[in-house]
This record gives sequence, structure tokens and C-alpha cells, in this order.
Amino acid sequence: MSAPSWVVLCNGATQTTSRPKGTRLLELESRIGIGTQRNVKINLPRFVRDVFWLPDRFLDLLQLAAYVFAADRLAPRGSRDAVEYQSWAREFHFIIRVRDLDFWQSEDTVEALSEALIYMTGDRAWSFDFQPLTDGSVDTLFCSEEFKLATSPTSIVLFSGGLDSLGGAVDRLESSTDHVCLVSHQSSPRQVKSQDSLANALATRYPDRTSHYRFPCTLKSPATSREETQRTRSFLFTVIAFSLAKALGQEKVFLYENGTTSLNLMRREDLGNARASRTTHPKTLRNLEAFFSLAFESHVAIDNPFFWKTKADVFTFLGASPHGDLASSAVSCSRLSRSTRSASHCGTCFQCIDRRLAAYSSSCEDIDGPGNYAQDFLMHAAPTAEDQTTLVDYLRQAGEFMELVPDSLMMSRLRELSDIVEFVPGYSDDLSAVGNITTLLQRHGQQVRAALKRIQALYEEPFAKLENGSLLSLVATREHLKAPVARLVGSLESILQRAIPTMFRKHQPADEPDLNAKMHALLAGHREDLHSEHPAASFACAGFIPDHTLSEVDVLIEAKYLRGNTSPSKARDGILADLTNCPANSHILFLVYDPYHAVPDDSEFKSDFESKGSCTICIVH
Repeated sequence: MSAPSWVVLCNGATQTTSRPKGTRLLELESRIGIGTQRNVKINLPRFVRDVFWLPDRFLDLLQLAAYVFAADRLAPRGSRDAVEYQSWAREFHFIIRVRDLDFWQSEDTVEALSEALIYMTGDRAWSFDFQPLTDGSVDTLFCSEEFKLATSPTSIVLFSGGLDSLGGAVDRLESSTDHVCLVSHQSSPRQVKSQDSLANALATRYPDRTSHYRFPCTLKSPATSREETQRTRSFLFTVIAFSLAKALGQEKVFLYENGTTSLNLMRREDLGNARASRTTHPKTLRNLEAFFSLAFESHVAIDNPFFWKTKADVFTFLGASPHGDLASSAVSCSRLSRSTRSASHCGTCFQCIDRRLAAYSSSCEDIDGPGNYAQDFLMHAAPTAEDQTTLVDYLRQAGEFMELVPDSLMMSRLRELSDIVEFVPGYSDDLSAVGNITTLLQRHGQQVRAALKRIQALYEEPFAKLENGSLLSLVATREHLKAPVARLVGSLESILQRAIPTMFRKHQPADEPDLNAKMHALLAGHREDLHSEHPAASFACAGFIPDHTLSEVDVLIEAKYLRGNTSPSKARDGILADLTNCPANSHILFLVYDPYHAVPDDSEFKSDFESKGSCTICIVH
């Protein structure tokens, strides 16, 4: 099922045509005192110089960015287990009243804005219609707080309060004599605490060199967030930064994000499109540059000096600086709702995994603050199957990166590379860009391997049992080297081996169809958990799926019941017949239920078939 389409009315705009059938309506208002309930709050400290001034175009842009961010939060995508593109990708049509109508109605403006948002979010469409705004509601954007603009040369740096942005602020302060303006979007108490404490520390260590421009942009009651991916946050971030740049007469802002995170290459095919974040991807930044250049009527730039660094490189940089002690206060977690009062990070999201292993790779685990993590995946099992899959995916991808050469990268990632090489800064030819991207990814893979070796050396006890599902256990069993189908089959076997003997302890199944039906019901009850744990592979009981859908299933499950006069040879014949009819790209798991031990040698029976590949035999007594 497709994600719904939305019509979004902003600043009191009206819809002049009937709304298409099946679309939903969203009305957003950030202004005060106009008779309509306010449901978007954006409070910007007032820019102070000799006089306060921003062009109408940028006042429009500030409101538009707030409305885009709010709509992104209010319009849910598909459920977390809906991996198909059409289930996650939404369509938005904005109708918004603006002051600088001629600029916004320009075909070039609309095209550049839509292109930037579509690629950033992975959605199907962001379209816009503009109407004139003539009520002069300027002051509602700004609060009473004043922000004094520096008169000295200033670098504007996006400051999220994460590790990379902290490293970036230090880098800019150390590598230039500029006054550094840290721009922060604040939407949660944890973010506010992290950003403010780090900014205050830098202000103390670099007297008169920094200032902190903080702005809240949140949903206001009765609006309630329904979508947590927040792909448009970087758009809002850069709009604020370029508004400051406009007030300062500058044409560049700095964004710091390590290259492996910026590229965010897919770990599984189902993580494509809207499932994989592109908020700092090179193409996203170039698209934003193109749009803001139209707004400025001159070329502007978004500079990411950390693009050729890994997260471990950032740790190494901070660890060698006088400010490594600040690292523990930086918050990198993408699931702050799962953090605790004493731990600022959930400990199991992709960003937490990346950060922890990067800290060990660079021998900086002491400055990272292990107590910052609510879950310790090094020694203990991840709390959910989905978390464990995230960890396994991370390790698998790092291993693949370590073995990369430019040719293999081009062959395996051609579609993704086509959106990268053209936009990588500093390279005019594709081959040089691919070569340097390969080197970056190789280094990341090597650093993850170094981290695993260090963790094993520090924590692995030869005579202690490893907790199943922990990082040390997963590495010891080489779980990350197993194909997704093999991991799914292992989980299915475990369920069947535990449940089948208990299920039929008192009453045996009447016949093979009865066994199949009960097995189908058993596995159907585990479908959601299995999908979370193994989202890259699906399964189905072969006897319950029409032939024309078999090609869409990675793992098929069939039961063979040895009872009464049913001999092992008859089961063999049935398995051979099923293997002959099995779709070429599918793996089939055979449950051989043998309550009377008719199979003389389980190992020999299994190896006869499994040695040929494409099947697994699970014998249950």
C-alpha cells in the first residue's frame, strides 16, 4: 500500500481547486494573532547589527523551511516493516502565501527546491504553489532575544552537538582566526543540554571567538509528531545558516560530517530510497547549493571539510587536540527516546554502533564515556532482534568495505555511485573520485576490524561463556559472514526445534497436511519478529502459496512427516521432487518430523541433500 499524498496549506493559503481524491489535508500556521490557531513554532533570536534587516525572500524562506520540517514530522510514512519504496515515499503539495511572489513563482526556483527535497527525503514528490502574503506579519518569526552579529570575519558552522560537529567546531577554531558562529536547531531537552554545554565550553576555551545561535522549531499543541525520520532537518538547518550568512554578507556555511556517514551506502537493498538517510550526502549538499544560489542571486557553498574522514579519524583528531574531554558530552544517537536519565545514548542504533567502534579503533574509548550508553552491546545481547540485525549489518558492510578495490566498488555500487562521483568536492574526473571513495571505505573497514580486535583483547575471557547476541558472540560465531538467507534459516530452525516436540507431545498430527497447517500457524505468529530480525529475506510455507508467487520468496518451508508406514526413502523422494520444482533463486527449508526415529542416521540424511546447496534439512524428533 502506498504512503498517502498530502496537500499542505501554509500562512493562511487557500486551495483554489478541489483536492484530489485520496489525499489528506494539513493546515500549518506559525504566525500569531491572526485568528487561526498556531501549530508550528519557530522562534529565531533577532539579528542585531546597526539595524535589523532581512530581505522578504529570506523571511519567506525561514517560514517555508519551518513548514516543510513540520509537514515531514506530521505526515507518517509506512510502518517500520514496510520496506517497499511505495510504502515509504510520500507526496506533498504545498500551497503557501509569500512576500516575494515573483521569486517563488519562478520555474527555476520551484524546480531547484523540489529537486533538493525529493532527493534529501526519498519521497516521490514535493511540489509548490505560491500565493501573495500582504499582511506584513514579519515579527512573528522572531522572539525578544537578540543575537549580536560579529563585525570580525565569521565562519558559520552547523552545530548539532554530535561528535562530528564538535570536531568541526574545534577544527575551524584551530585552523582559522575567524569568529565561529555555531548554529543549532533545538527540538529536545537532550539536544539543548548537549549543544549548550559544548558551546559554553568552547566559549570558555576560546574567549571572544565563538557565539551560539540557537533556534527552536517544534510542533505546537495540538499537533503531534507522527514521523521520526526527520529527513528535512538539514534543510531547516541550512536555511537558518544561510539567513545568518545573508545578514553577514557571506556566501559559505560549514557542515562537518564524516564521509562514510555522509555517503551512507546501503547495507541492504531494502534500505534504499526513503529508508536510507541522505541528509548530508554530496548530492544533497550540491542540490541545496543550487537552490540557495538562486535565493542569493550569486554562487554560495556548503563546505564539508570532514568528507574524507571516517568517524574513527574524527575521534583521533579530537583525542590529539586539547579538547578530547568534551567528546563524552557530544550526542550522536539517532534514538534519543531510548536513552535514559543517566545515559545520553541508546547504545544500539546505527550511529551508536559506529561511534563506539570508532572510539575503540582510535583507542579513544576512555574519552567517549562508556557510561553514556543505555545498552552495552559489546558484552550483552542487543535488546531486540532489529537491533541485533543493525549490528550484524554494520559488521558485514565493514568487512565488504575492507576488501574493496575501485573496480569492485563500481560494479557492485554503480547506481549509488552515479549519485556520488558527480558531486564529490574537488574531483573533476570520475575515476579519481571513485579511487578516493574506495580508499575512504577501505580505511573504515580496516578501522572496524582494529576495533573488534581491541575489544576482544580487552574483554574476551577464554574460560567465560559469551552471551548470545552480544558483539563478542556474534564475532566468535561469524554471524556477520552468513548470508541473510542463512541467518533466516537458522532462526526458523531454532523456532521449529523448540516448538514442534512440545506442540505434539500429547497428540501427533493427523497427517502431513495437518503438520503443514500447524507449522504455518506457528511461524505466522513469529512473522513480525522474524521480519525485524531478517528484513532482507522473507519466508513462506510452500504448501500455502500459489505457484506464481513462489519466485518472490527467499526461503520456502516444507514439512515431511515420517509416521506409520512412511519410510525415510519416501521422504527422500518427496524432498527431491520439491527441490526439482523449487524456484531457482529460492532456498527451501525442509522440516522432517521423525517422532519414531525412522531415519537411521540424521547427519547422513542431512548431508545427502545439503551438500548440493539450496536447501536445509531440519530433523525434529
